[in-house]
Amino acid sequence: MKTILISGSSDIGKNIILELKKKNHKIVSTYNKSNKTISEIDNLYLDISSREQIFKFLKTSKLKNWDNLIILPATQKPIGLFVENDPSEWAKSIDLNFTNQMMLLNGLIKLKSNKKRKVILWAGGGVNNATKYYSAYTVSKIAQIKITELLNHELKNVSFTILGPGWVKTKIHKQTLNNPKNARENFIRTKKRYKSNNFVPIKKVTDCVLKVLASKNKFFDGRNISVENDLWMNDSFLEILSEDENIYKLRRDFNDFKFSDLQFNIIDILDLLLKNRNFQKPNSLIYKTFKRILHMRFVLEQRRNKIGHTIKADDISKIINLYTKKNKNKKIINSCLDSKSIKLKKLLSILK
Repeated sequence: MKTILISGSSDIGKNIILELKKKNHKIVSTYNKSNKTISEIDNLYLDISSREQIFKFLKTSKLKNWDNLIILPATQKPIGLFVENDPSEWAKSIDLNFTNQMMLLNGLIKLKSNKKRKVILWAGGGVNNATKYYSAYTVSKIAQIKITELLNHELKNVSFTILGPGWVKTKIHKQTLNNPKNARENFIRTKKRYKSNNFVPIKKVTDCVLKVLASKNKFFDGRNISVENDLWMNDSFLEILSEDENIYKLRRDFNDFKFSDLQFNIIDILDLLLKNRNFQKPNSLIYKTFKRILHMRFVLEQRRNKIGHTIKADDISKIINLYTKKNKNKKIINSCLDSKSIKLKKLLSILK
């Protein structure tokens, strides 16, 4: 088994190499500023920020007939608001984090072995929210998530997966720590992480990589897997993935929503939560979905009836908690909701 690691000299890369050596992989690894990679493997120099270097690198005979390809390079720079960034530095970041990696990937795919092979890319934050101060890095990582799905769909003899490692204790965070002015609150947040040593264990990252490489099914194909949060180690859950084409892929949120979806009896939803304790867990998907739908229903009602009082998303959690935990409040909530017009003013009074 031949595995190529682009930026194998990185912290994550070194740990992956150590695990792959135990499994007798033939390893080709690249380094840039430092040649301190693992011994007893093929170490090749590559500056991925240079397209000239990429084209030169692709002529190396040691790259031929690979089985696995892991592409790791990343930079958070330039850090700061988009309008604060030097546009040329911003463009260079897109090149290093995405465009140049795709140029390299294009060439390497032509050098793979004839059997079906695997490619692993790396995601970052910003998929489910708007991150500040890392726009070039975030946009590049989102582009990587989509290209993973696209290439997996296009190339039937190559399996593409992208992994989001989460907060791992690696050198990349020094870029934030060295730039407190532009990183702002993220500088404080990163310092707290180091002080509390609150990081995703690097072993968990390497275990996930090994799981993906060893998988003989299509569980991980075209998907963005969160090392920290997803159940990638659970074989039963992986069976669910095989039956759903949309899980862990880049999609528009609530894509099929219609106003008719909000025409329901609120008490029916609350009773469903009441009768099923598993649904009452705030972090469960069902709870989050019902909470969101209930909030939308309340917003619709207050605007339709021109009610000045507003119920916020956090208030929905309070309503659910009161309805499912306390009988006295359950009756009051029932009286507020079990009518043609929701009694928002009275409902809000019991939430204080």
